[in-house]
Amino acid sequence: MSDANTGRGEIGRRSLIAGGIAAVTTAAVVSPAAADPATTTQPTEKLLGYSLPLSAKGTANIVSEPPWHYAGDVVGVEFWTTPTAAEAALPAGLTPDPNTSGHAYALFIDWQFSGSHQEYLDPVRSQYSEFLVLLDAQFQGRPVAWCPFIWVDNDAALARGWFQGFPKKLGAIRQTRAFSVPGQASPVVGPGGQFGASLSAAGRRLAEAQITLQSPSSTLPALGRPIVNLRHFPRLIAGQYDNPDVHELTQSVLDTPVVGNNWTGTSTLNFFAAPGEELADLTIVRTGAGFRGSLSYTVTTLKMLTGPDAG
Repeated sequence: MSDANTGRGEIGRRSLIAGGIAAVTTAAVVSPAAADPATTTQPTEKLLGYSLPLSAKGTANIVSEPPWHYAGDVVGVEFWTTPTAAEAALPAGLTPDPNTSGHAYALFIDWQFSGSHQEYLDPVRSQYSEFLVLLDAQFQGRPVAWCPFIWVDNDAALARGWFQGFPKKLGAIRQTRAFSVPGQASPVVGPGGQFGASLSAAGRRLAEAQITLQSPSSTLPALGRPIVNLRHFPRLIAGQYDNPDVHELTQSVLDTPVVGNNWTGTSTLNFFAAPGEELADLTIVRTGAGFRGSLSYTVTTLKMLTGPDAG
C-alpha cells in the first residue's frame, strides 16, 4: 500500500498530469532546444491523492489507493465465436488457445465495492454494474483469459479498470434480481429459475442474455483462467500518437477469492451491432452453459507481464 505523498517528484514516462493552458501555449512557441530545463522539471507535488484529481486533502480523487474489495452477483453465458474473430480480438503477445479455439464467456455482474472505510455504507458510490467478455487465449504457452470489451456504469469503476488494463467504457447494465422471500416478482435461485440480463450504451442495446438454472455447481465457470489485460495510455504529442506512454500486458491478481450459491443451466445470448462498437464482431456460433452465482475478492496489486516492471 502506497503513501499518498510517495513518488510525487518522480513523474516519468507514465505521468498523466497535464501542464495547463499556460504550459501548452509556451510549448507551442518555444522549441525544445530553447527550453530552459529549470522550467520543464516537475517540482515535488504538494497536492495529495492516489488518482486524479489530486487535491489539498487528498479525498477528492476518483479512486483511492488499494485495498479494493468487491462482492457481486454474476449472470453469465458460455459461448463460442469463430476462431478468426477470436484471434482478431487478441493483442500482440497473446495467441489463440488451440485447445479451445473461439471459446469465451459473457458476464453481467451486479457489484458492491469498498475500500478500507466501509464505503459500502454509501450505496450511490459503492454499487455499480458491469458487462465483460473473456476470450480463451495463451500467453507464452499457458492458458489465460483476455478481456477485449467491458462496460460499467460508474466513473470510479471505470478508472480502477483503466489502471489495471481493463478497457472499460460507460454503459447501462441490468440483470434480474433474486430475493430471499418467495413471490411472483422474483425467480427462484434453484432448478427452473430464470434470469435475464442486458447491456446498452449510448442509447443502443448491445447484448442480452437469458439463463435457466438446472443444477448446483461448485464454482463459477469463467474463473478458471487468470485474466490478462492491456494497460495503454497514449501520448498527446503531435507526431507521437502511435508511440504510447504506456503499453504493457498485465495479469489481474485476485486476493482471497470466494464463490458461493452457484448454479448452471441453459442459456441464450445475442450481440447487436451499433455505431462505434465491435462487440457484435464476435459472432456467436453457439452457446453453452448459463450460470449464476456470487463472488468476492480483494485487489491490492497487479502482475506486469511485459514492460519495464515485468518480472
